[in-house]
Amino acid sequence: MRRTKEKKGFRIPVFDIVVSLVLLGAIAASVIVAVRFEHTETVAVEYTLVFERVPKGLSQLVAGGKTVYDERGLELGTIASVRADGMQLYTLDRRVDEENPIYLQRKYTLLLSDQYDTVTVTVLAEAEYDGTVYRIGGNTLAVGNTFAARLRDFYGEARVSALRARA
Repeated sequence: MRRTKEKKGFRIPVFDIVVSLVLLGAIAASVIVAVRFEHTETVAVEYTLVFERVPKGLSQLVAGGKTVYDERGLELGTIASVRADGMQLYTLDRRVDEENPIYLQRKYTLLLSDQYDTVTVTVLAEAEYDGTVYRIGGNTLAVGNTFAARLRDFYGEARVSALRARA
């Protein structure tokens, strides 16, 4: 007796479809990225960097007219102005209440540090603008971003606190 093979209905090659969709997505993403970077323009910008916890002696090394570099040595712009303020920090105040010696007063108190400064630096630079993001040397400039910035004799982690295009 001979067995006959039953014919199966049309099967959809799901794996092939998924692989094709992934490839199409990758091609579309690369085209979008390539088109986006083709339409960049160079724009003059002014941005503010904030260096926190800078030892008091080192904050004097940051001065106007110096060039700011990133950690790879790429130029990020020229310092237009510098302001060094005593670093503000909150400390927990644990005083004993005079009326009730068992009760501890726990509240945070704002103090000025006698060891550290907060250095605010305004930088003038030329940035690439693609319609959504400003970039300098591969670093994305956006308020809140942090990156390593250095001068010839100073190095620190800086946060961008303000950014505007100059006319």
